[in-house]
Amino acid sequence: MNWTLCPVNAGNIEEIDGVLRAWEPVGGVAAGFQSGDLGWELREGAVQLAARLRCWRDDAGNVGALGIMEGPAELWLSIDPARLMDLELAEAIAHHAMTAHLTSVSPPATPAVVRASLGRRGYSAAPDPWLFFWKPLTDADMIDVPGVFATSTPLLRAERIRVQQLASDDHAFGMEQWQPIASGPAFRPELDLVAVNDAGVGVSALTAWLPGPRKCGIIKAVGTHPAFRRQGHARRVLQASFAALRRLGASGVHLFADRDNPAAIATYQAVGFQVLGHDTEMVQPDRQEFSLP
Repeated sequence: MNWTLCPVNAGNIEEIDGVLRAWEPVGGVAAGFQSGDLGWELREGAVQLAARLRCWRDDAGNVGALGIMEGPAELWLSIDPARLMDLELAEAIAHHAMTAHLTSVSPPATPAVVRASLGRRGYSAAPDPWLFFWKPLTDADMIDVPGVFATSTPLLRAERIRVQQLASDDHAFGMEQWQPIASGPAFRPELDLVAVNDAGVGVSALTAWLPGPRKCGIIKAVGTHPAFRRQGHARRVLQASFAALRRLGASGVHLFADRDNPAAIATYQAVGFQVLGHDTEMVQPDRQEFSLP
């Protein structure tokens, strides 16, 4: 079977979101680039996001692999679970990695032959994988957490945006960036949460995503206002997200964490997350930077 790297435009975003959600298993945990990742990346706008997306299709137009460029030479992949052992698809991806001078490719952690195809071209596993955290959800997680709200009013949305700005030191993040996220095909307003203190000031926030009933949710952009860290606010907003996800039928929830962030790791473990695996990218030995043609 022939696999072709096809152009992506803004009109393809909804289709791609649907494909990513369909690939995520019922009752399991998906790996690689996911619908929630796509939804959060919409903050830059559909046109700009489409330019970063990579899509491999077969002769019938079926999607076999999807990826997003995370830098000028860094590709994060998701592969159709039915195609993880497809040698032709793996070779097409690896060929693109070489011809586009990609220094980093992050395929799913499951045994996909694309890793072997990249290995034959000189790529090897990076020594600094991200941690893959997972927590099963049950009805016991459906607890009420005081002071955590869905961003259902202009005031709460403003507090959520302000927390994001300060927590990530991204003062360019504003309503212009939040609106495309909120307009995306997978966004659920009840999963966009902000924790406030007794004075009504936003102190911690996150956005969660759920690809479908009985599937695993994903948490993106959890962050706490620098002036209110180490006071339990991140724990509150995480616990509220568990309740919201479970009410929508989620079987579990997961997120990624940098191994060099012990404070975040401690928080995730304190609310019941466990390390399920690692997200290991395949890199060129010298990690030399190239620009895409």
